Amino acid sequence: MSVDVMEYDLLMSSLAKKSDADDAVSMSRLLAVLVLTVAVTVAELVLAQVTHSITLLVLVHQNIYNVITLVVSCVTRVKGERSLKNTFGWRRMEVVGSIASLVFLFSLCFATMIEALQTVFHTDHLDTMHHPEWIMLLVGGNLAVWLVSFFVIGGYSYNQSKAVRQDKPNRRELETVSACSSFMKKTRVADVTRDLCGCVFTFLTCSLVYYQVVTEDYSAYLDPIISMIYIVFLIWTCVPLVKASCLILLQTIPGNVEVSLLKKFLLQKFPGILALHEFHTWTFTPGTLVLTGHIMYQNEQVYTEIHGQVETFFNSQGFSQVTIQPEFPPSGDPSEEDISTCTLKCKSEECGERTCCKDQETKCLH
Repeated sequence: MSVDVMEYDLLMSSLAKKSDADDAVSMSRLLAVLVLTVAVTVAELVLAQVTHSITLLVLVHQNIYNVITLVVSCVTRVKGERSLKNTFGWRRMEVVGSIASLVFLFSLCFATMIEALQTVFHTDHLDTMHHPEWIMLLVGGNLAVWLVSFFVIGGYSYNQSKAVRQDKPNRRELETVSACSSFMKKTRVADVTRDLCGCVFTFLTCSLVYYQVVTEDYSAYLDPIISMIYIVFLIWTCVPLVKASCLILLQTIPGNVEVSLLKKFLLQKFPGILALHEFHTWTFTPGTLVLTGHIMYQNEQVYTEIHGQVETFFNSQGFSQVTIQPEFPPSGDPSEEDISTCTLKCKSEECGERTCCKDQETKCLH
């Protein structure tokens, strides 16, 4: 792969990172959506207790989860400023809040699943759903609130996924998308489906009961069975968010960063670089990438000339936190062994065993 092709691929990645960074939602918009969501959630919770609708109760759980994530987003923006106590601010709170709120949602869904199973096997002892027409009216209000959230913050799921996920860019989309259609391009069908699945399942249940599609003997089973299907579908759609949150907290390599391509580009673009050691990158938050590494330069003069360009390149690729340890070969004509060996590594045997890259071969040009 030529340097120009690699440079183009890396440039496309950096454009996607910068585009994501410009999508921050203002506090006023978040608060407006939060107030509307809390209002409709309280109304649905009261009606779920009155009508004994399990499907509506699951929808309430999903809205409670939406409220928690919105609160976390608001707190993150308030506490996001750096201080001497917390250098990075509270910017990772959205990632921690995401996985914590998902665990809370799973707990609520588990309890509701047990209730649905009890209703299926003990319909003669428990109250079945009634007043489906009231529920359908409130579902319409829930849909209206979602439309507001969609046009204000992109939808609940879009806002939640943006806090933990950064997709690998598509070159064709980056080349052809226009400013007027960028909003729709960023809107994922999966996010819209996840947001609206509760309204669909709840409205389906109410319609079947209200229009008496099945006989009265089987009508009592509709609500618990559909609610269980809703719970399974909701948890299945949450799995990608759980995975993305865990990958960030475990400091794995970001999915939109190709380390091998980055190394090849550096070695070919900057001939003054002889080798790379202890090269690591991870995601602090989506859009905030961290990079550390040892770079061996030919000599001190070359380091002075190109080190600024190397740091500028890393910044252009979205690495906002870059720590580079410069190294120099022991002689003017270094051997293969000199280049492949880290000159600043710890001399103790105990340190050698703890080095993460002790078994990794160093890539170089010579």
